[in-house]
Amino acid sequence: MQITLTGLCGGYRSLSIIGMCKNAGKTTALNRMIAEYDRQGVVLGLTSIGRDGESRDVVTTTPKPRIYIRSGTLFATAAGLLPLCDMTREVLYATGIATPLGEVVLFRALSDGYVQLAGPSMNRQLMGVRTLFEEFGAEKIIIDGAISRRSLCSRAVTEATVLCTGASCHKDLDTVVSMTKHICDILNLPELADRALAETLEQSGEKLRFYTGEHEAVRPAADDADESAFLKRRGDVRYLAVSGAVTDAVISPLVLSGVPLEELTLVAEDASKVLAGEEWMSRFTRRGGTFAVRDAVSLRAVTVNPVSAYGYRFEAKVLKEKMTAALPVPVIDVKEDEPCLN
Repeated sequence: MQITLTGLCGGYRSLSIIGMCKNAGKTTALNRMIAEYDRQGVVLGLTSIGRDGESRDVVTTTPKPRIYIRSGTLFATAAGLLPLCDMTREVLYATGIATPLGEVVLFRALSDGYVQLAGPSMNRQLMGVRTLFEEFGAEKIIIDGAISRRSLCSRAVTEATVLCTGASCHKDLDTVVSMTKHICDILNLPELADRALAETLEQSGEKLRFYTGEHEAVRPAADDADESAFLKRRGDVRYLAVSGAVTDAVISPLVLSGVPLEELTLVAEDASKVLAGEEWMSRFTRRGGTFAVRDAVSLRAVTVNPVSAYGYRFEAKVLKEKMTAALPVPVIDVKEDEPCLN
C-alpha cells in the first residue's frame, strides 16, 4: 500500500510545511498535498507566512511551481496579490492584519485556478486565521512556512509539520543530510514526561529556572558566580528550564564548566525555541545531559528535492537513501510515487 503525505498527516487538522532553505521543494510538497486532499474531497484552508505561488523566484530568478487550487478551497492572502489569483472567489472575512502587500483577507475559491499566498507573519495572527478557517468549514489547514520561522511548527500554531530539504541547502550531499538530521533531532525532542512539572513551567516567566527532582524551585544565591557555580554548589538540580531561545550561549557554559550533567535535563518550551548548533548539543549529551521540551512537535515526514536552484543536482536515489538511513521519519521525494521508510 502506497504511503502518502496526507496519509502520514492523518489525524491532524492543522499542518505546517517548513523548508530547510529556499528552493527546498516546499511548494511542490504543498501542491502534492493539495492534490491528494482534493482526491479525498477534503476542504482545505491555505495560507503562508511569506509569499508563495509566484512563477519565478525573486532571488534566484529560477522558475517555481505555481499553486493550483480547486473550487471550494479556502485561502488567506494579501489583498495586493489578488490580481495574480486567476480564479473567481468569494470574500469571507477581512482580518485587519496588515502586510506590505495589503490586508490579509479570507476567501473561498468559486472556481479552479492559480493562487498566490501571503498571509500573517506572527504566530498570534496565524492562530487567529486558523480559527477563522475552522469557523468557515476548513477540514484541513496548511500553513506554508520557512526554517527561519521554525516557530510555525509550534503546537500552539499547528499540530503537525512536514520538513522539506534538498540540494539547494548545500552543494555537498552529506552536509545536507547532516544539516537535516540536526533539525529533525530538534523537532523530535521528547516531551517532558513529568506533566505536573510541565504545567508548573508553563506558569513561570523567568528566563532560567532550576528545579530539584521533587519539583522544588531553587535559585542561585548572591555569592554564586554564575549558573554553573550554583549547580555545583547545589548538586540536586535535575531540571533547567529555559524560557525563550535555547542557544549555544545557554549550553556551552554548562559543558565547559565541568558540572556533572548526568542527571540534568534541559527543558525548552518547544522545539521551535531550540536554536543551538549540533556541536554544543552533542557535547551536552555526551557529558550525560538530556534535552526535553514542554510541548512536543509531531514531525510527520521529510521531503527531499535533489535539484538545486544554483545549477547542480544530486542523484535522487542516493539522496533519498542517505536521508532514510539518517532520519527517524519517512522520507519522500514528492516527484516519485513511493516514500522510503525506516
